[in-house]
Amino acid sequence: MSQPETSPQHIQFIEGGYLHLVNPAGRKTAETVRAKVLEMTSGQDRVAVKASEIVSQPDLMDGFLSETLLGTLRDIFQERFVFMPAITIRKNWYEDWHIDAAFRGDLGGAEARPDFVQCALYWQANVPGQGGGLSVIPGTHLRVSQDGRYLLDANFFNFSAFVEDVENAAGDYVVWDGRLVHRSTAPGPDAPVRLAMFMTVARASANYRRFIAHLDRRATDERQVGRVAEADRFRDATSLSLTDKIPAETVARMSRHGAMFAEHFVADSA
Repeated sequence: MSQPETSPQHIQFIEGGYLHLVNPAGRKTAETVRAKVLEMTSGQDRVAVKASEIVSQPDLMDGFLSETLLGTLRDIFQERFVFMPAITIRKNWYEDWHIDAAFRGDLGGAEARPDFVQCALYWQANVPGQGGGLSVIPGTHLRVSQDGRYLLDANFFNFSAFVEDVENAAGDYVVWDGRLVHRSTAPGPDAPVRLAMFMTVARASANYRRFIAHLDRRATDERQVGRVAEADRFRDATSLSLTDKIPAETVARMSRHGAMFAEHFVADSA
């Protein structure tokens, strides 16, 4: 894979910690895919779909791993990158301001360049007052390390002064640095069913095996979140083999951009 030139998009991600990706192919198919996912999750409200259920639907994986997403991740990382088994679809899920648990400490680090990026594909627009996407605090991925702790700039003390609701349309992506402070955009009283698919990706030189170890630890956590057993979802993800379930054309597209699944990379490095 040739080294891409530093682009305005790369600089924007490094400085702000997130990007909204207009996804023309996703917009064309958003209504059809949304109907399929609604059927998959019928009878359930606040739900996180297991990775094994998703990879059994090759069109969902192929649609997520588009040229739009892969080209952008190549631009962000500027080296080979690895998709983690933490794959899910969420329905009507709301989480308030947080940093994803795996990246609050030294795994996330304090360098400006990202080691881990979270990727979401939304099947509805993020509508003011009704939600449907992501809200972020740009710049909060940039931290300082002091005495083994990772600290934000004190200027972010009042989060409300810095909130940005990402204005995605149905079928668009939002990608963000794993250390970024973010939340689900708060739903209003007339919010539609909210659906999104998520994957975690790492630069190939990052300690992504430690992230997989984090998933293994989560797999022993028996806490219930709503009606969803989070431990069960993580057990499913960490026992999943992807190599024989992804369409060959999808894997070839990933390869052109220097992307692979974690198990592929382990085999290549052995």
